[in-house]
Amino acid sequence: MKSAGVNPSVVMSIFKKEMEKGNISVDDPRQLMINILSLCIFPFAAMPLLKGLFFNHDQEAYNDFIEKRKKEVSKFIINAIKIK
Repeated sequence: MKSAGVNPSVVMSIFKKEMEKGNISVDDPRQLMINILSLCIFPFAAMPLLKGLFFNHDQEAYNDFIEKRKKEVSKFIINAIKIK
C-alpha cells in the first residue's frame, strides 16, 4: 500500500473521523481496511485456483469476472459501512 502512495494511518484516520461524524458504521477500522485489501487481493493471489474451480481455466471468462468484480466489491464495502 505504501509503495502505491497509500498511507494506512491516513486512511484509518479518515475512517475514524467518519465514524465519529456518524457517517459510517464500523466497529474497528482495521477490520474494514483488511476486508478491503482481502477483497481486492484474493482473486489475484488465488487466480490459478479460481480459474480452475469457477472458469474452466478460461482466462477471458476470468478477466470478465474481474471487471465485474470491481463494481461488486465497491457495492459490498458501501453496504458494509452503511448506518443501519
